[in-house]
Amino acid sequence: MIKLLLKPAGGGDPVEVQLANVDRKSPHLFTFQRADEITQVVAEVDANGAGSMRLAGRVIPFFSHRSGRNVDVWLDGAIHRFEIVDRTARRATGSVAGGAKTTLNAPMPGTILKINVEVGDTFSPSQALVIMESMKMEMTLSVPHGGTIAEITCRAGQLVEMGALLARLEPAKGDET
Repeated sequence: MIKLLLKPAGGGDPVEVQLANVDRKSPHLFTFQRADEITQVVAEVDANGAGSMRLAGRVIPFFSHRSGRNVDVWLDGAIHRFEIVDRTARRATGSVAGGAKTTLNAPMPGTILKINVEVGDTFSPSQALVIMESMKMEMTLSVPHGGTIAEITCRAGQLVEMGALLARLEPAKGDET
């Protein structure tokens, strides 16, 4: 996952966004998250920074250039500047970074294949909590901290939408912040 600050071209307050690879087996599939809004993006880029992304059925060409912690992206005739704030590895989750997660959400539409925990179970950091399938890819969903399962709101075989609540979590003591 990469945490970025999007700096508006006309000034104003920067907006924090996150870009996360959904599955290591599919290096071009990402989720782009701003606040509680999650968007699935398929992006391919060459060594020179030229590429295209598929977003909501559209193919959009782009060009990117990185200089230190800044990334300039030409997209749809405009240049957008991002600053890399934090880069941390994690498995796919639907939650925003910053503090312990209290929910596990679907990072994209798909089918729940398996739920590896039950209400009241404790879990470890990055433990596989739910396995889902989307676009013929299997994804293991976890969170970067330990805790207890407070509620499970999905079932095996269920079709879920992107962002759907899958489970409520109680972070382990000391992970609440």
